[in-house]
Amino acid sequence: MIEELSFVMPRHFSTCTDWTPLEPSPPLVQIVASLTARVFVGPTLCRSPLWLSTTISYARDVFLAAAILKQFPPMLRSTCKFLIPQIWSIRRHNRVAAKIVEEVLSYGAAEDGDATRGIWELLPEDLRSDFDFQGRGQLGLAAAGIHTTARLLTNAVYNLATYPECIFALREELERVRGETGDSWTVEKLGKLWKMDSFLRETLRVHAGGVTAFRRKVLRPLTLSTGLHIPAGSYLSAPSSSISLDPRFFACASTFQPWRASDLRSSSPAASSKQMSSIDTSSLHFGLGKHACPGRFFAAVEAKLVLATLLERYDFGLQEGGERPMDRVVSGLQFPKAGVVILLKSRGS
Repeated sequence: MIEELSFVMPRHFSTCTDWTPLEPSPPLVQIVASLTARVFVGPTLCRSPLWLSTTISYARDVFLAAAILKQFPPMLRSTCKFLIPQIWSIRRHNRVAAKIVEEVLSYGAAEDGDATRGIWELLPEDLRSDFDFQGRGQLGLAAAGIHTTARLLTNAVYNLATYPECIFALREELERVRGETGDSWTVEKLGKLWKMDSFLRETLRVHAGGVTAFRRKVLRPLTLSTGLHIPAGSYLSAPSSSISLDPRFFACASTFQPWRASDLRSSSPAASSKQMSSIDTSSLHFGLGKHACPGRFFAAVEAKLVLATLLERYDFGLQEGGERPMDRVVSGLQFPKAGVVILLKSRGS
C-alpha cells in the first residue's frame, strides 16, 4: 500500500504553492479505491481506470438502487426493478468484473498473495471457473472497503481544517514515531500513533457511518428476559449513532475531543481497547461480537497511511467565514456533506 500511495497521491493532490480550494471527497475516494485494489487484485489491476471506475460506481449504484426500490410496495418491486437505471448499471458492473477477473486468472496476471488468486485457491473446484461469482465477490469486497474508509477520511480532513491545532499535535507524533523507528511504515509502527488513532476514532464517533448498526430480521418468535415479546418477521437494529453521542457513555458527548481515547489509554492500561478498530457496547460502528466487521483492522491501517501522508505534505484550512460542514443522512446512512470546499496548501510553500 505504501508503494501505491506514493504513486497515486500526487495524481489526486497536486502541489499547491498557495491556498487552493479543493473538494476533498472525490480524490480521497480515488485514492482509497487504488489502495484497496492494490491489496485485493494486485499491482496491475489497481491502476486500471476501468477496474477503478467499476468498483467505485458499483457501491454507489447498489445504494441508490436499494434506496429507490424501497419506495415501492414489496409486491411491485420484482417488476419495478426494471425501471431503475442503477439496476442495469449493477448488472453491467457484474459483467465487467467477471470479464476482468477471468482475464487476470486465465492469463496468469494474478500474483501470489493478492486476493484474486487467494480467493480462487480457497474456492471449491466447481466454483473456480465461475468468474461471475468471483467478479461479484471482488465487487463486494470493494463496496465494503472503498466508500466507508473514504467517508472517514473526508470527515477527518474536515476536522483537520476546522481544528488546526490538531495538525501540530499529529505531526509532532508522526515525527517522534518516525525518529524512533525509521522512515518506513509498518503495522507495528502505525500502532504507535496513539493520537492519530484517537483522532480517527473520535471522528468516527461524532460523524458515524450510519444511524443504526447490524440490522437483523427475527426468524422465529423471541421473548426476552424482560418479558418483551418480539414476533417473527420483525427487524431489529442498534442505534449506534445515538449511543455514540449519549452522555451516559461519553463526557461532553456532543463535543469533538480528538484525544479522548489516547488520554484514556495513557492514563489506564485497561483502556488499551479504546482504539479505532476496537468494538464494545458504546462503539458499534463496526458491529459487535463474532459478526463484527473483519475488515476494520485493514481500514484502520489504510486510513492512518493516507492521513499521515496528507499531514506530511499539506496544510489544511477552512475558507474565510467557513464552518465545519454538517453531515447528511440518507436512508439511515450518514455522509459528509457533498460539494464542500476546504483550503489546501503544500507544506513549505
